Amino acid sequence: FSFINNSFEMDALSHCDMEDAVPFHEVVEKLCTKRSSDEKSTRTAAVSLALVEVVHEKLGANSYEDVTPAALFTSALNAITATITSDSISAADGPQSSLLDILGQVIPYVSSSNPNLYIHQFGITSRALRGIVASIPSSAHSSHHETSSISVGWNALLRQCIRTASVALNGIIILKNAKHLEKDVLKCFHATIVQHFDDSRAKVRKQARTCTVELLQISCSLNGDISSLLTGLIPDQIVEYSHHIIMNYITSAAKSQKKKSDNEEQKKERMTRLMHLLAFSESALPLI
Repeated sequence: FSFINNSFEMDALSHCDMEDAVPFHEVVEKLCTKRSSDEKSTRTAAVSLALVEVVHEKLGANSYEDVTPAALFTSALNAITATITSDSISAADGPQSSLLDILGQVIPYVSSSNPNLYIHQFGITSRALRGIVASIPSSAHSSHHETSSISVGWNALLRQCIRTASVALNGIIILKNAKHLEKDVLKCFHATIVQHFDDSRAKVRKQARTCTVELLQISCSLNGDISSLLTGLIPDQIVEYSHHIIMNYITSAAKSQKKKSDNEEQKKERMTRLMHLLAFSESALPLI
């Protein structure tokens, strides 16, 4: 990691948060330890051990204390990027969920300790997250059989991807000198979170809204402190999104009354989107 340096400053709040955080070697040890008999824990531990083994080989190390956030982040990012293919048949049962979990726990540490590395790799991180979301079958295209069996794994993977995307966005919007990544941030935010605001699956929809509120809380706490931060980007996007939904409802309803062209399904869809927005606004508006 010859290009890594720690010259990028972060907001004092973020420094304070990481100073109070669990030591990184304990995070690594916990990831590598099977905490229960459930399949997810077993799989995450196995994937974590494999990544740590790769890091140990590269660094010539043999303990959890020797595993740095930068090394584990890079190893996990390389691994998850390699899983993204056009064939998504077995992805729900593959290592992606575990790798997303690992990235979600490592990103706050690498963003804090190696911001230059995280800025350098954010584009790849964003593409990986967007690639996973794009590979997950839409609920609208699921058959009855898929709904009762396979799609449960897909939905869990999607919710995990939304959570990890939120952590990834949090890690970049609090950094200085990341303004040039605005387009990547917007692509990641819309493709992994915003597009699921109206998802037909309640758990997916709730996850997207919850993660957005968390991002708004971070933006609200930091906005105005440092002008070079991207903290105003997420609130601005929510305002634009809300305006679009409301105006689309108003204009479409007016046209429908004049031409009587809309069918009941279109009317229901517009009303549903508006109701979803109103439910979300109750938590979001105080933070914008």
